[in-house]
Parts: sequence; C-alpha cells; structure tokens
Amino acid sequence: MTKRLFLTIALAQTLCFAQKTDFSGTWTLNKAKSNFGNLPENLIPEDAKRIVANSDNELKITTVDKSSRGERTAQLTYKLDGSESINSPRGSEVKSKAAWDGDAVVVKSKIDVGGNLLDMEERYSLSADRQTMTTATKVPGTPIGDIVVNYVFEKASAVASVPAFSGTWKLNLAKSSLDALPEEYRPTSITRVVKLADNLLAIESDQTTGQGASKSSVRFKLDGSENVNEVQGAEMRSVAKLNGAVLEVVSKRPLADMTLEITEKNSLTEDGRNLVIDSQIGGTPLGTILTRLVFDRQ
Repeated sequence: MTKRLFLTIALAQTLCFAQKTDFSGTWTLNKAKSNFGNLPENLIPEDAKRIVANSDNELKITTVDKSSRGERTAQLTYKLDGSESINSPRGSEVKSKAAWDGDAVVVKSKIDVGGNLLDMEERYSLSADRQTMTTATKVPGTPIGDIVVNYVFEKASAVASVPAFSGTWKLNLAKSSLDALPEEYRPTSITRVVKLADNLLAIESDQTTGQGASKSSVRFKLDGSENVNEVQGAEMRSVAKLNGAVLEVVSKRPLADMTLEITEKNSLTEDGRNLVIDSQIGGTPLGTILTRLVFDRQ
C-alpha cells in the first residue's frame, strides 16, 4: 500500500511538471487576429516579433517592434517564482513580478507613463495546438482611459515566412542608380505605401519626375495570375509572385508608341530598413535599361 501511494504521488508530480507550457520559439504578430483597443495609432506595431526562451523558473523574451516611430528592440528576463525582476526595455527601469497561473504566465509590472506610475498586467498563453501565443495586456488608469490589448502571435514554423514589405517607403536618390533612364523619366522623389497581406499586394505611389507630379494605385494577386491596373491613363498587365524573399512583378505597359516590358525584383536589406527595387526595362529605343531604386523605411 505504501509503495503504491509513493508511485501515485511521484506520477502526479511528474504530470504536474510535464503540463507546464513551453513558450520557447520565434513568434510573429498576426495583426488581423490581434485587438489593439484604444491604443494610440503611433503605438500600434506594423510588424512585431517575439523570440522566447522558456524554462520552469525563467522566461526570456527578445521583442522586436516596428511602428511609425521606427524599430525598437528590447531584452526582457522574468523570474517565474513571483520574485521581483528588473528590466530596462526603453532605457528606464521597470520592476515586474512574474509567476505561473496554470498553463499561463502572468507578468505584473510598474511602468512610468508621463510621470505617473501605472500598473500593467500581461498574460501569456498558448493555443491548444501550441502554434499561437496570445499576450493579453491591461493598463488601467492611463490619461486616455483603461488600455486593453490582445496581441496574437503565430509560431514561425507554423506560418509561411513573408518578407516585411508592408510600410511607407521614401526614395533615397543618393543610394539609387538610374542608368541610362532619360531625364524626363528620372524620379526626383517617390513615396510608396505598400501593403502585403493574404497573398495580395497593394501599392500607392506619389512621385515627381522631369514630367511633373503623379500618383498611382495598383493591386496584385501573388498567385501568378494576370493583374490589370491603370497607370497614368494606360492599361498595365502584370504577373506578381513571391520567390522566397524576393517579390517579382513582370509587367507590359504601353508608353507613346512603345510597349515596355518591365521586370521588377523587390527585396529588403537584412535589417529591413531599406527596400531595393532592381528593374529591367525592355522595349525602349535605348535598348534594355537597368535601374536600382533604394527606399528608406519611414
């Protein structure tokens, strides 16, 4: 009887430890599934990533957030025994207490908002299939009222890795190369707003060339099918697709008495701060023209 009781207790302890949630992995924000509540627009991330290392006693999180204010990275370490942890995510000290609550981890922190010390609670939990991590965040009593935000992250291995082309981009002429492009077609400024989601690409462009200012709006499906857009009064037919980290758009566009054949290859620099568009323009009186446009993320 005693031996059976000992085995029962040991088994229960083993199961208890086995049931602990493991948040370890790389997680990417799914904005469509997230709820940002009344969070100010400039605080809503365009992209976000969490790199988590988790043990029973400690949670380490590297946060990477990109918003209209730029990219911010922070290193956070929480002890999971309820004792105090101190981090400096924005250069100022933040004191937190973290502990397991069943399969979830709850982090309670004191944060300084405009000289006011506020309470913040973050609850980390995983879906049943362990492929989705939700961070439910509450900050009551802020100058704009209680903030309640649910960030939904998907495990990197569970979703296709899509380059972060979305955002606002401004042409950097100093870094660009325009080859033999005629003066009247050379851009002096370009601002592009790119949205890439659910296999659809949308680009809003505002540019100035030797011919003056113009705006355009185009939409592409990334399934290899033909897309028809109107650009400066002319019909442009295009096929767009993702080849790994490169976004390729092949178009035919009439210009005067010519039909231009344009291949654009869009890629990001390793730090994600620059969009590089390598273009090959065929069908011109000057032969094939090669250009490289480099944009800075805004």
